[in-house]
Amino acid sequence: MKVDASKDDDSLALEDRLAVVDVETTGLTNRDRIVEVAVVLMDYNGVVIDEYDTLVNPERDVGPTNIHGVTASMVSAAPTFEEIATALASRLGDAVLVAHNLAFDARCLVNEYSRTGSCLLPGNGICTLRMTGERLNLACQRYGTVIESQHRALADARATA
Repeated sequence: MKVDASKDDDSLALEDRLAVVDVETTGLTNRDRIVEVAVVLMDYNGVVIDEYDTLVNPERDVGPTNIHGVTASMVSAAPTFEEIATALASRLGDAVLVAHNLAFDARCLVNEYSRTGSCLLPGNGICTLRMTGERLNLACQRYGTVIESQHRALADARATA
């Protein structure tokens, strides 16, 4: 994955890393915005190197609170995507992107970076939805993985990892 965002010299070296991501959004279209994003950064042996999770102020209605649990009051003081873009890019770097429904999460990230004037090229990545053929909660049941709080970004990213 390539991210063209302002990175500082403290960026992690990510050539041999997996960036397991999950986003919660205001909806399902290209116009919708991210309200929460999480990354579980792992090496190829499955060792967690870093975790990143933040609410994001979408600067609009938060959408389906009944699904993701994120309320307007939770994001009112949260940073905008533009404010977290560099911190997120430092974790994504050249890592292999992994997500449960990679097409959705990658599209949301590409759209958000595009809005900031940057470019995200997600590459081919790994989609655990395609691998399992099941919703995340059902795949977790099958493989004995516990989801702490389904439809919250960090819990879903951890479960996907």
